[in-house]
Amino acid sequence: MPFMVDDPACWSVPLCKTVAKGADAAANKVPTPEAAQGILEAARRLDGQTDMIIGGCGYMWASRAHLYGQTSTPLLTSALEFLDIALRMTSRPVGIITWDAVPLVRLLKEQPGFERLRFVSIRDLPECAKWVLDPYAQEQPCGWSKERMAEQLIDRLTMAFANNQVFEDVGILVLECTLVPDFRRAIRSVTRVPVLDLLHFVKAALE
Repeated sequence: MPFMVDDPACWSVPLCKTVAKGADAAANKVPTPEAAQGILEAARRLDGQTDMIIGGCGYMWASRAHLYGQTSTPLLTSALEFLDIALRMTSRPVGIITWDAVPLVRLLKEQPGFERLRFVSIRDLPECAKWVLDPYAQEQPCGWSKERMAEQLIDRLTMAFANNQVFEDVGILVLECTLVPDFRRAIRSVTRVPVLDLLHFVKAALE
C-alpha cells in the first residue's frame, strides 16, 4: 500500500508487519471479540522482535484494554491515545480527522471532554471511495491518486475551518486515520494549528 504506514522506505529502521486476523475495518470499530483477540495475537508475535509496536488502523484503539500491559515492547494502538494530551493542551475544541466519524463518535462518547471533540470524515471523498476498491494500487492504470486525495482533503478542510463550520475554533488536530499523516503538507496549507499523529510520533521516538 503506497502510504507511509506501510512503506519501509519511510522509516528509519526496518519495518516488520503482521496481520491481525479478524481485525478488519468493520470489526475494529466495535470491537468484536475476534478483532480484539486478533490484535493481541499480532502484538504478541511482534513482542521482543521490534523496538515499538503500533496499530495500522486508528480504530484499533477500541481494543486497547485487551493490549496494554501484555507486551514488553512499547505499544500504541492509535493516535486516539493522544486525545487526553490534546484536551489538556488547549481549552479550545479538539479536531479529529477520521476515516468515518459515525462509528468514532460511538467509541468516544464516554471520553472525558467529549463535548469539545469535533470530527471531519474522509471516507466519502471521491478518491478515498476509489481507494477502498483498490487499496494496494494493483489495477493498471490505478483509479485513484494521492495527489487528488490531497486536493480533495484541502477542499474539505478549507470548508471545515471556515466561519461557523465544524473546525472553526479548534486548537489542535488529531489524525485518527493512519492514511492522513501522508497529507501533513496539505493540512498545513490550510491551518497552522498543532497536529498530533501516530506515525510522526513513532518516527520521532525511534530516531
